[in-house]
Amino acid sequence: MKSAARTHESGSAASADAASAAEPDGSRASGVRVAVSDSRGIRSLAHLDRFLGVERILSIPDSRRANLNPDVALVWGRKETGTATESHARTAGIPVWHLEDGWIRTCSSDAHSRRVYSLLVDPVGVYYDASRPSLIERELTNELFADDSDPRLAQARQWRQKLVAAGVTKYNWVMPGDAHLPSKPFVLVVDQTRDDASVVFGGADTSHFTAMLDAALDENPGIDVVVRTHPDVVSGRREGYLGDAADRPRVRLVAGTDNAFSWLKHAQKIYTVTSQLGYEALLVEREVVVFGAPFYAGWGLTDDRSSHVALQRRRDTRARSCTIDELFHASHISLCRYRSPVDGTEWTLGDCLDHVALQQDMFMRNAKRLFAVGITPWKRRYIEQYLRSPGGSLRFGSQRAAETALAKGEVDALVTWSFRKAPAVSADVELWRLEDGFVRSVGLGSDYTPPGSLVVDTSGLYFDAGAPSDLEKLLNDYECTPSEVLRASRLKRRIVEAGVSKYGGGSVGKTPSRPADKKVVLVVGQVESDESIRRGCFEVATNAALLQATRKHGPNDWIVYRPHPDVVSGNRKGAVDAGTLAACADAIDTSSSIHATLESVDDVHVMTSLTGFEALLRGRRVTTWGAPFYAGWGLTEDKQSVPRRRRRRTLEELLYLAFIKYPRYVDIATGEFVSVEALIDTIEKRQAGQLLQQPKTWSQRQVSKLGNIVRGISYAP
Repeated sequence: MKSAARTHESGSAASADAASAAEPDGSRASGVRVAVSDSRGIRSLAHLDRFLGVERILSIPDSRRANLNPDVALVWGRKETGTATESHARTAGIPVWHLEDGWIRTCSSDAHSRRVYSLLVDPVGVYYDASRPSLIERELTNELFADDSDPRLAQARQWRQKLVAAGVTKYNWVMPGDAHLPSKPFVLVVDQTRDDASVVFGGADTSHFTAMLDAALDENPGIDVVVRTHPDVVSGRREGYLGDAADRPRVRLVAGTDNAFSWLKHAQKIYTVTSQLGYEALLVEREVVVFGAPFYAGWGLTDDRSSHVALQRRRDTRARSCTIDELFHASHISLCRYRSPVDGTEWTLGDCLDHVALQQDMFMRNAKRLFAVGITPWKRRYIEQYLRSPGGSLRFGSQRAAETALAKGEVDALVTWSFRKAPAVSADVELWRLEDGFVRSVGLGSDYTPPGSLVVDTSGLYFDAGAPSDLEKLLNDYECTPSEVLRASRLKRRIVEAGVSKYGGGSVGKTPSRPADKKVVLVVGQVESDESIRRGCFEVATNAALLQATRKHGPNDWIVYRPHPDVVSGNRKGAVDAGTLAACADAIDTSSSIHATLESVDDVHVMTSLTGFEALLRGRRVTTWGAPFYAGWGLTEDKQSVPRRRRRRTLEELLYLAFIKYPRYVDIATGEFVSVEALIDTIEKRQAGQLLQQPKTWSQRQVSKLGNIVRGISYAP
């Protein structure tokens, strides 16, 4: 393979290589090494190199200074800012790739976030420019599918139906619009921002919008006409074409700030000029009347009222009308590329839809007026990400401010950390308690390491054995499906293979040697002031008492004691006196990874430690002396009973409910909600470098803590 630092070449060989790279399939090839663009906006897109399969992306001056011969030039659509780059491409004899936002851009509250889910890469033209062909038009012209039985179309149909059912659109920081839908039949007219590129290059102007509204009124007598404005018009950033439409009889203007799919599904007919909403109406299988020349017109799917030459060109190049799934395959699968905003991993459209569905689910859960009390400042910015929603709000304040807001009826749910003091709430106000999840981070919570997972419990908390929690209710009542059990089984293998625990993978020290003729028992120490001990242990409630009980339980066992990392670091109390250690422990393990330790023992004894659950995942026998969330379901030997736990569960069911259904996961760097599997991937990648850099001395730990606090307060993904 040639070096990425390729110098200038003469002759036609380089041009031939570059030209081949411009082909639709070749544009994904790794042979493209250097791309140039004078647009800072393009170069600032996260993971752009991975979207494009390009090794380096430079400005034109930088490429010249480095004496690099670029393979391709990048421009954004038909923006005038790309003129210089296109001129350079002509001079250098290299192809131009036209980039545009994908059909599914983001779920961020920032519509212009540099982290995008999808990108359109077109080496032929621009999809909304009807004056010349584009990659999507070329594919549809070629009629790649003989009939609807092609498996690629079956996959496209499945994903289209999934997209429609979930209402996934370009900007997904929106809530469903069902509450605002008219009760009477209506037709939908779609307004757009004035002089938008899709309007200009779609052969339309003000007259087309006027004609569209007139047609909607004339062709639908006695039916209300709803004009949906563009979100940028609502925000005041742009001007639309139909701002005075409300003066017409039977016309109602609605702000386009909710999910348009609710409107598309209920409208009797949709009128548009070139808007993407017209295309999404086709995906819903609605009748669409078009007054411009968007990419989806001219294929036999729309009622075309424009005389634009592009529409006739498209009709002339096909022997039969296009199907909606052919169009969807060309637009959402062939032309569009998908990448994870977290790490740039290549996605399928299905992966992208799953990710958006997760964001939507979290948005719906958080769509309340929330008031948080008892939250330390360094945690607030992270908690904002866990509780964000376009349909909700979050305020932080004092006890008194919370009481005032409650009295005024301004709060749907009061939020607090763990069992910190909070004002009393009435029956119509929920109390949400927050706590760290079971797969948390690389680094200790007591070192102010930001959490990658939290639980939000509306009943209690999982470690309080004295009262039910949302997790306990799930374990008693929820019926897991076969697919959920299968996912949990895969997750179990993933956790064990990755060696992941609550605080990452631990250190890399050696495990203590073990005798061959004795049963080896691991005793797991905890922070003795921890709420899980205070609320979950009725008899054995100290590390010394746990060691003594374990020694009495197995007088001849070889006992390995593992103190809690927060105790070892000096952040928390829980040290065991030397006499008890000498009498009850045969070895002390403070340096090995918990994964390696669990692999080296036969049994595990805990009070309430999560390590007991991690031991179950690795097939170890577990004895609980308290009442952790995983005790009482038939999987452990329990020295303390919880009569409320009335059901027997498999390990996979327990894992699914505790690690997938119950917590929430956020990638701290990006603010995206993620799955537990994605968080494990991130932890595994990050811990490889960080474990070698863990602070060792007391002063180093304090500096690390301060850095984590500052990052938490100033956090902005």
